[in-house]
Amino acid sequence: MEFFIETDVEQLTNKILKKVGQCNTEIEVRHTCQMLLEDFLTYHEIEHYPIENRTVLNGRPEHVFGGVVVEYKKPRKLEREINQDLAFKQCQEYINKLAKREGYDLDRYMAVIFDGFTVGFAQYKEDNWNIISVSSVDKGSIMELLQIFRSLQRYPLTPKSLNNKFGIETDIAIEAIRTLYDTKKNSTNPRTNVIFEEWLYVYQQVCGYELNKTKKQLEYIALKCEIKNFEPDILLFCLHTYLSIIVKYLAAEIGVIYQSSIFRSYLKDLLQREDIKFRNELKKFENGDVFAELGYKSFLDTDFFSWYLNEFSGEIESTIRSILSILIQFEPSIHLNESTKVQDLLKKFYQYMVPKELRHSLGEYYTPDWLAQYVIQASGYSGDLEERVLDPSCGSGTFLIFFLEKALNWGKKHKIEPNTLIEKLTHNIIGFDLNPLAVILS
Repeated sequence: MEFFIETDVEQLTNKILKKVGQCNTEIEVRHTCQMLLEDFLTYHEIEHYPIENRTVLNGRPEHVFGGVVVEYKKPRKLEREINQDLAFKQCQEYINKLAKREGYDLDRYMAVIFDGFTVGFAQYKEDNWNIISVSSVDKGSIMELLQIFRSLQRYPLTPKSLNNKFGIETDIAIEAIRTLYDTKKNSTNPRTNVIFEEWLYVYQQVCGYELNKTKKQLEYIALKCEIKNFEPDILLFCLHTYLSIIVKYLAAEIGVIYQSSIFRSYLKDLLQREDIKFRNELKKFENGDVFAELGYKSFLDTDFFSWYLNEFSGEIESTIRSILSILIQFEPSIHLNESTKVQDLLKKFYQYMVPKELRHSLGEYYTPDWLAQYVIQASGYSGDLEERVLDPSCGSGTFLIFFLEKALNWGKKHKIEPNTLIEKLTHNIIGFDLNPLAVILS
């Protein structure tokens, strides 16, 4: 799959360079490039909503692909920086008028300048237009352009967006938690009950967990899910199961896309499977097979939250499919529309999902980034790959992330070979935690 897609992108790049080399005018460049791009996007089933010859600014036609607005110029016009600046200005003025007409925020759009040999990208962020990059047309820059087409058709992968789609007020959260709760409450499966008792024992070691301390904080969730006479330990277990399902399948989607191709979706492939094939694929997933294929060792070992497979039913399948169908609408290419640090994504989503009062009643307190950085600085840790560090209660991994950043910078500075760098990082930066969900988040 990876070779096939890379070959496709390389062929598209070569076609653009060859055909634009035969063009003399801006109109010829526009016609040639939009035909090649539309054919490619259509073939790979990437929604792009092309609109031809829309005129808004001074009678000049622009080409709009959904939220991507392309300002074409004649061949090699954009080799000079002054012409790049002018093209960006023209494109941004057009987008300002387009956004006003369509009623959208400016950050919904991406400005692209293109002459067949040079391509540039700009995006509205923090009240300003910011140039992301300007580079020669090659396989890498065309890949970035194609990825932008896809990213702007999906939800941005941010804590707020995840909460809007999966938060406790949403239909999917209510359906999933209620289904999981009813399933666990009525379960007679010995394996499920053993898993639950083990989880409860471990969780009690984490925080001295007592039912009377958390029942009040869980009442709101029970009320939203219409669960009467609820048992706090079962409800908390099912809430954590729901969160872990979201996190694990999201991690798989991100991993597959970054390890293979921007056009391959693990979740899309999974949703296309039916009946027993779907269930078998879920089992392979929960056994860690998908992550093992990506090179991640022991990612889902001893996971308490795969118990739902022991209780598989039409209701469970429907719930899992509903979760995956929403997840697939997110754009995993975080770096394109980044409004939050990657390491903050799951931590902040968890904080959205679990009210502060409930987290504190469970003994969960998260270290702010500035304090973690200060402590690491005060510890004297330099990032030397031969030094070993341990966070014995790592939670969602705040300290581990900053340890990794320091070690990565040290490795780059000393030009350490990538495989050696990965081996040293995984051997010498260690985190422990008794909270099973925290380990998954970390």
